[in-house]
Amino acid sequence: MADAKKSDDNLMAALAYFLAPLTSIIFYVLYKDKGNKFVLFHAIQSGIYGIVLFVFFTGWMIVGMIISIVTSGLGACIMGPISLLLGVLFLCSWVFLMYKAYKGEKYKLPVIGDMAEKHVG
Repeated sequence: MADAKKSDDNLMAALAYFLAPLTSIIFYVLYKDKGNKFVLFHAIQSGIYGIVLFVFFTGWMIVGMIISIVTSGLGACIMGPISLLLGVLFLCSWVFLMYKAYKGEKYKLPVIGDMAEKHVG
């Protein structure tokens, strides 16, 4: 029975990343009083990670638009492939984090993982 509980916790931790930061908020609220530090850690880390990605890509789009306007569209030829590469990189990291959580591993991202761990205690 303990394996089923652990398996459920791993699934919940992985799902916290699914639509971060929305799902991370949901899992944080659901697990903050249950004392499950594993799910709580992943919920907090995924929330911070989701917010960082949102802020980064919003800034990246603004910079891309400014460069495109200043260079009369030439900047889009450079920014497009870089944006695609960054998107694939972040998609891979998102899947990797979900995989690690599902396997029951407490994988900590640099800086963000420390913040999450400090919050969980």
